[in-house]
Amino acid sequence: HPVTLDFTAGDKGPQSLKACKDEHFYVRKMKFPKVKDPETGKRVNDKTTVIYNDYITVRDIPLEAYDYVVNGKSAIEWVMERQAVTTDKKSGITNDANLWATETMGNAAYPLELLQRVITVSLETIRIVNSLPELKLPDIETHSSQTAKSILQNQLGDAIDWQRILRSIERVIDQSEDSRLRLSQVGEIATEIGAPSEDVFVVLNLLAGEERWLRFDCRQITQRATTNIDREEISQKLSAWWRDKSLSEADWEEWASSVEVSWVRTAEV
Repeated sequence: HPVTLDFTAGDKGPQSLKACKDEHFYVRKMKFPKVKDPETGKRVNDKTTVIYNDYITVRDIPLEAYDYVVNGKSAIEWVMERQAVTTDKKSGITNDANLWATETMGNAAYPLELLQRVITVSLETIRIVNSLPELKLPDIETHSSQTAKSILQNQLGDAIDWQRILRSIERVIDQSEDSRLRLSQVGEIATEIGAPSEDVFVVLNLLAGEERWLRFDCRQITQRATTNIDREEISQKLSAWWRDKSLSEADWEEWASSVEVSWVRTAEV
């Protein structure tokens, strides 16, 4: 962007960019000049202008350039902050952007040129973003959440605090890379919201009924392979261990330790 470079030192400094020597590009701390806000009467930063140093002032910066924000701060202000001379109070170590410019980049004007480039990039980025057509996506998550709420409202009414349980279930699934809530996380949800684990299981089982919102999933994971296990096999193993005592404690532990129980969000709701 063709910003204006104003050479402000008069007869004591250069009158053009070509007349600048390396020392004229030395920067300690870029800053905004202060102007009076006509509405509040307070002195505020004039962001159309950056005072680079005693010799050079950058003017006519479009305010929309500051709309390009990186980590909570405009890209322009990041450059102003980093291209400076600063000393760490604890270590006493001084970071001098001018040394990087001359020793690494071989260009004393690097901080000034970087500021100009970032102004241009910021404006171009905002222009491109503003020119993009509106992206309209189907509100999948809202529809999914409404489906779950409808299921639980019809089945439970006000019997348990299913709304808080559902919110926690959704949060855990959303944070999971594979949209999966594992058995070990049921207790965590119950503790987090102060609800019995049984209530969490009730909500999970209702949501997994006919796989309307969740799908109950059980897998046996070994070094050789991962295989799905159906409910019938789980029931048989439990009965053999718990009721019939035909499965030893050691055999049960070996089998159960290789099994992962979870609930997976279904693709269609």
